[in-house]
Amino acid sequence: MALPRMRLIKECVAELKALDPHTAVTEYYLRRLVKSGKFPVVMAGNKALINFDSLLDYLSNPVPDTEPSGTIRRVAER
Repeated sequence: MALPRMRLIKECVAELKALDPHTAVTEYYLRRLVKSGKFPVVMAGNKALINFDSLLDYLSNPVPDTEPSGTIRRVAER
């Protein structure tokens, strides 16, 4: 069994840029994915470790948003 390639966010961006120098994926975008919970990570203290192979799969096949767009949503009364 091969070990997963766990990387920090900065390292993921650096490897993506090495694979594709013109990539539009930024460190800010990856941080937003992690904070929103759309992409799973392993927390090591304050650092988020990302499985680089899973990240490549996610970027190749993004999960569509489940929230409908273009509709008015109900606001709960207080």
